[in-house]
Amino acid sequence: MKCPQSSLDRAMSRELTWYAAQFMETRTWTNLGSTTRFFHRQYQAEGCWREKLHSLGFPLDWFRLISQSQVISHYGPWFDRIEAISEELRLQIRYPWELLCLTADDDLKDKLWSRYRLSSEDIGDSKGEGTPLFMAAFRASPEGMQHAIDDFELSPLIVSEENQLNALHFAAIGWIGKPHEKTAAMEKALSLGIDPHQVTGRGFHFGHLSAFSGSVDAIKLALNCNVDLRLRARGGINMLQAAALGGSYAVMTYVRMALLNQGIFDITPETQDQAGRDAYWYAKQSNKPMIARALRDRIEYMEGGYVLRI
Repeated sequence: MKCPQSSLDRAMSRELTWYAAQFMETRTWTNLGSTTRFFHRQYQAEGCWREKLHSLGFPLDWFRLISQSQVISHYGPWFDRIEAISEELRLQIRYPWELLCLTADDDLKDKLWSRYRLSSEDIGDSKGEGTPLFMAAFRASPEGMQHAIDDFELSPLIVSEENQLNALHFAAIGWIGKPHEKTAAMEKALSLGIDPHQVTGRGFHFGHLSAFSGSVDAIKLALNCNVDLRLRARGGINMLQAAALGGSYAVMTYVRMALLNQGIFDITPETQDQAGRDAYWYAKQSNKPMIARALRDRIEYMEGGYVLRI
């Protein structure tokens, strides 16, 4: 026979739910839920996850709407992905379906459109802004991109009103865990007829954005599209500085070699933007010491091109 929960237990449950939602990282809460019976009961309770979602800046009723969609199979990994989204981006999410587009389980993300039964009412005024297409590109879902175009009659060439980003730009900066998925979304965007040389409102082409997002495969795709590595964005930011800010050692090294192999010798780690900041300054902003080292590593010319000296 199951013992009734005491008033003390209930009080502790409420207090623990609030505490976990406000202060515990999802990974810590998940580990506790798998080790003790009491914490497991709280971990299974939807109230905890509802409070957790609310603590991240989303309305309380969103959790109910999202749980009813049956798109999320495990809340712990899902919240890990939500917490990985920058606060700036979280503030721009206006609908539950947008959050799902960014964070749904990998094996369900391409089924999201039909599982969540998106309609014009769900999309709201974001349809005219191209948000369904952009969210699918950002989440690296080629199938979702095609669904957005077909189901909501969107032009694949649409650009965002605020920063003039197209689907290729969103795919380049997308938050994903697997580089080949990012590349697949970018290839999908290119197949839709998007000009690879088109720049954002701030003057970035998808090569800059790929360097910033830290994907060597994306950089290779940009080079295959012959993007202008000399191009500077607003404020004089160059490819090397974008890579430094992105914080990827591999991307930084690859961009340095690409510049030299194309005969571009006037963009160096010491080259400054219009504010007088060089690539070392941008590397410091990435908070990754290895990037400064990547800027200092010696690259030499050998037969066939410039390579990193090991």
